[in-house]
Amino acid sequence: MSALGDGDLDHVVVVTGSLRAAADRIAAAVGVRPAFGGRHPGNGSANLILALTGAGGGAYLEVLGPDPEETRDLPPERTFFGIDLRREPVPGRVLTWARRSDDIEAEAARIRATGIEVGRVQSLGRRRDDGTELRWRLTRAPEPQFGGAFPFLIDWGGAPHPSADAPPVRLIALHADVAETERLAARSAGVALPPAGGAGSPLSVTIAGPGGSLTL
Repeated sequence: MSALGDGDLDHVVVVTGSLRAAADRIAAAVGVRPAFGGRHPGNGSANLILALTGAGGGAYLEVLGPDPEETRDLPPERTFFGIDLRREPVPGRVLTWARRSDDIEAEAARIRATGIEVGRVQSLGRRRDDGTELRWRLTRAPEPQFGGAFPFLIDWGGAPHPSADAPPVRLIALHADVAETERLAARSAGVALPPAGGAGSPLSVTIAGPGGSLTL
């Protein structure tokens, strides 16, 4: 799948302009319909989840789109990654990925010391469709680094991992096409980037299910 170590990959973030249309397109392509994950109150977004098998540990694909219940226009600093999700394509594009961390403060400080803007550690959450709340901590840079190929960090603490009860698809490939200088900078920060794939975009992912495969 990739040169990432087992457990490095927590999830891949895909952004879309419509969750319903994205779910329809993904289901038609791979034969598995993503589950609704929940809403991010105050951030204007909601998500769909697919568990990723073959990723060396619990991992998932997150499709992040506009919250259909949120009608306000939010300033960029209130949204994830400062993006107006309503302008994104369908089924979506890969924005970035998350690396699992068991000591997020120390790891963020180490990365920051190498000159990479990883952002500060924040506590966030979302409400699942069944009404339960998930809480986690992550690093939040002003924008994705290296075109999204450099991950943000996430620590779930004792919260249940989203991949545990999500419908599964197989992760075929996760590729990062970046300059060698960026790959070396990531290595100096102790972070392995996904291997190059020749797609010409900073980050791409291929998944497969009983109905076929899909590259985003």
